[in-house]
Amino acid sequence: HITHDITHITRGERHHIHNSHFAILCIFGCGNQFHEMMIGLAPSALILRSGKKIPARPTYFCARCHSTISDSLVKKSPTSSVSDGCPGRKCPVSDRPVPQFLEVPSIPIFGSLLPVISGLPRITKSNIFDYIQVRREKYGNFFSFGLPGYHSNAYILTDPEEMLKVLHNERKYPYGLIQAQWPLKKWLKEVGSSLVSEEKGDDGFWGQGDKWRRLRLFLQTDLLNHNTAKGYIPGMILAAEYASKGSHLYSAPNSFPKFSSRAAFDMFSCVFFGDFTKTANPTKETNPADQEFCCNAILGLEVLSPMIRSPKEIFLTTLGIRSQTYNIFTRAFNETRNSGMRKFYDFSDKRKSGHLSEFQQQSYLASAITRRNKGGHVSEKELAELGFLVLTASVDTTSGLLNWLVVHLALNPSVQEKLHSELISLMQDLGVATLVPTMFHSRSSLPYLQAILRESHRLTPAVPLSLAKTNSSEIKIHGKIIPKGSLIVLDSFSVGNDPRFVPDPNVFLPERWLAGAVDERKGTRREVLDHKMYQKPFSQGARQCPANRVANFEILIMVSQLVLDWKVRVDQDKVKTYKDVKYVQGTTVQPIMPELFFTSRSN
Repeated sequence: HITHDITHITRGERHHIHNSHFAILCIFGCGNQFHEMMIGLAPSALILRSGKKIPARPTYFCARCHSTISDSLVKKSPTSSVSDGCPGRKCPVSDRPVPQFLEVPSIPIFGSLLPVISGLPRITKSNIFDYIQVRREKYGNFFSFGLPGYHSNAYILTDPEEMLKVLHNERKYPYGLIQAQWPLKKWLKEVGSSLVSEEKGDDGFWGQGDKWRRLRLFLQTDLLNHNTAKGYIPGMILAAEYASKGSHLYSAPNSFPKFSSRAAFDMFSCVFFGDFTKTANPTKETNPADQEFCCNAILGLEVLSPMIRSPKEIFLTTLGIRSQTYNIFTRAFNETRNSGMRKFYDFSDKRKSGHLSEFQQQSYLASAITRRNKGGHVSEKELAELGFLVLTASVDTTSGLLNWLVVHLALNPSVQEKLHSELISLMQDLGVATLVPTMFHSRSSLPYLQAILRESHRLTPAVPLSLAKTNSSEIKIHGKIIPKGSLIVLDSFSVGNDPRFVPDPNVFLPERWLAGAVDERKGTRREVLDHKMYQKPFSQGARQCPANRVANFEILIMVSQLVLDWKVRVDQDKVKTYKDVKYVQGTTVQPIMPELFFTSRSN
């Protein structure tokens, strides 16, 4: 049946072809490339009841820009790509239709990190935001960058459509950033962890083989599913209420990260174990072992990422030398692993004896144990170590996002008050006096809150380059053939801070992301900012953070609870903008928090 309006799907987006053409979406598989085009045929030429015939030579339209494409594009060699032949396709982030490819000078072991080699500033724990922008200014929108410790390059690009090619090139065993964490892999092998493989060339959960796939599929069940993740919201709200009541006790300079890491631990403990650990609120009684877990997790994660990038650390480990930094890391993670696994086995014993609370029965772990017992293809020890892993990660990733959000809210009282009004208005509409789960079930319920998160991610992402993939086969990017197995990284941060795309880029303005502003950008170069590849802080594809849905709910809930309970500000004589807030990079980029001033809204 042919209608005047035919809907087709392209990469998850809906498009409508109206009235004048019958359209068929064809995806031609040429090697490992995808050619997307619409074949347009005038309705009068279709063989219908009218008896008229289809013309022998149809017209081809590019599915991206709807420009007419010559027949020769379809007959191109398998290495061609629709973006190479499309007359209307131009790189949206470059002044050239196709950005010039440049190579950052590189040497073995050190890669492109040495300033004398690359001509770039020395990268440190406290300049990653500036470094990324300077690198793009010098080398443009498409370049290769030597990886320290490896005899290969990373390809850095800013065009999200080209990165989609890489994402679509993922196969059964894709690459993830976790694979670059060589200190963690080394330590896990030293302690005989079940998460790494004894087989040579297979790093288990830190690899790309069958063991990674088996463990990953098991872990992400009940975490990535949106409806299942929503089921954890009641516990998160209660954990956030406990935490927020004690947040004002962390007002001293650089004290708030201690609160945020413990609040993140408390909220994820509720999700994973169904426990209310209350470590973030000093006025509440808590388990010293949970406090110790947080301290060790933070210490280990603080030194992990700098070790990964350090030429010195890489050189020492190739010589078989354990550095002082590596010893600090291993001591902290030994304690964290032991504590996390004890929590797992204590939970398992409670479950066997029938002493789980209602929240514990509804927890992720209770469901995971049930799935394992029904043939979930993971051992008890593997499940215990997966629990330690995600609980450790929860302390750092979510806290980094929360710290930056509080910085921006404290520096922008009008934004804070507008968010408070949005929350109160929705609660009044629902007839409630506290946060309730339905407030967070839909993104459209709290649009200004969502815009605040997006603006914070634009200015100060906790993980500036979170989307990195390898291509499972040879692929063409901006006309250049990239060899199979190359590391390809999307830099969305520098474009989001480029004044050619973002007016007044150093101003925190959540209104940029409200529906009206998004509509105004459509049809302009600036609409690239709204591309789905630029929006998420937890990567994308098969190796995205397995708990990213839960983490997103945690952030929404914790920020909402803090704004309902407190007015938070800084001394703006000392801190005028977020640029005055220094930061350090561990596993995530964390601000060195200024002194905060809390005023209770209940007063």
